Amino acid sequence: TVNIERQYYVWATLIVAAVHKVLLPDSRVEEFMESGAFSMESETDLENYFHELMHFKPQLAMLPLSQSDPLHAAQWLARPLSGADLPSGYLGSLLAELTTLVSEVLSSLAGAPKLGSKKLNIGRRTIEAKEAFAMLVEPTEDVMHWVLEVARLHSVKHFGRDNPQRLFPPADVFS
Repeated sequence: TVNIERQYYVWATLIVAAVHKVLLPDSRVEEFMESGAFSMESETDLENYFHELMHFKPQLAMLPLSQSDPLHAAQWLARPLSGADLPSGYLGSLLAELTTLVSEVLSSLAGAPKLGSKKLNIGRRTIEAKEAFAMLVEPTEDVMHWVLEVARLHSVKHFGRDNPQRLFPPADVFS
């Protein structure tokens, strides 16, 4: 699981999903996953941008809450596809850490104007990096629930490849 966590369940990938949802509010979880945007394997310009940004802010390469609450950092991955069953206080802690991280990234981008003005392709839109991060200064619970659904469905599909009958079918309705 270390490899998959490194590629999919780190802040950089979750932020990519959050920005997609904010820019394209009608996005559906399965459509987003099928787009291939939920990855961090240096195969696209967006992924390469985040890898470069990780040199300035290594926390982007970490699981959420892995520093502040390591025992509970990935608890949500092994749960069903529902936001109703998150561990107590998890969403609030996640939103607080994201808010801090986004603020720190924006400060780093202010000191690296070339990196901050880089054009990013997010879904069907192009936006400057600093604008993309600015959209997450005050992340909403709805957006983070959606991001967690993306990660959870990815986890179920990824780990279900060995024995699909064990984990499928996934829920049909995602917001």
